Amino acid sequence: MAAKIISVKVHCNVTGTRYVRLSKIPEPHRTAFIRYLRGAAVPVVEGEAGPVAFETDWLAWLHHRRPDSATGHASIAGQEGGPHDYT
Repeated sequence: MAAKIISVKVHCNVTGTRYVRLSKIPEPHRTAFIRYLRGAAVPVVEGEAGPVAFETDWLAWLHHRRPDSATGHASIAGQEGGPHDYT
């Protein structure tokens, strides 16, 4: 079965910072992405009512979720079926 593409609009503020709105990421991906961001720096964008994340973090998270990615990124460690599944 082919993986579903997760499409989220990327925004750009006046200083050129590219970001995504966490509220626009569908569940369960939003929860997993927020877990991935734990401890990471996030942008503060004037005029945004909710939390946002850097586009680079979003793209890195998407890349590590690809079935052909063998990197074993820490964000998927311990998730059932992930490369570091210790259950």
